[in-house]
Amino acid sequence: MEKNNKTVIILLIIIIAILSALCVLFATGTVTFKPTDTEVNNPNQSTDNNSETKNIKTEDIKEIFKVAYNYYELPAVYCGKTESEIVEINGASRKASAEFTTYDEMLNSLKKYMSIEVIAGKSPWSATAKEYYLEKDGKLYCNETYKGNIYNWGNVEIEITNQSADKVESVATMELIDPDNNKTYDKVNITLELKDNNWIITSYKK
Repeated sequence: MEKNNKTVIILLIIIIAILSALCVLFATGTVTFKPTDTEVNNPNQSTDNNSETKNIKTEDIKEIFKVAYNYYELPAVYCGKTESEIVEINGASRKASAEFTTYDEMLNSLKKYMSIEVIAGKSPWSATAKEYYLEKDGKLYCNETYKGNIYNWGNVEIEITNQSADKVESVATMELIDPDNNKTYDKVNITLELKDNNWIITSYKK
């Protein structure tokens, strides 16, 4: 019995010694708990949410390019989406815009996708001159200046060739389908820049 008591006492002394040593180690910082996986900071994860909003995706570039291509390559006066009916007003054939009601509204819409320099770069610049537009009865009428076959536009492919935080250079390829269903491809070099937290095309070159 006495022998068992001695054994218990020895074990208690050992346990107390171990606990005392651990307390010293924790107090001096020699031993620390390793955080779990969910607590470890990911070095690739940015804490700046603004960095995500500045990134531009290929799909975003496609949508911006489509507006620019529609403006640049359409032989008629740019009017956005139009009503199908052609009407005669003041001796000119016109279509009403289904998208805009004033000239300024149309021009401001283009500025969301292109710089004014790119807009003015279309030849002739008169494609957005007021003389080709008429504001009447709450509608914007655009002169119907072109008659003939117009290509249908298919898929757009974007190849990014250079990219920084506020500038992206890329090659856009537009698939064209003629009335006989033949396909051709039109390549355009475009540069987009971040202006006032909005990506716009600042260069459009074939």
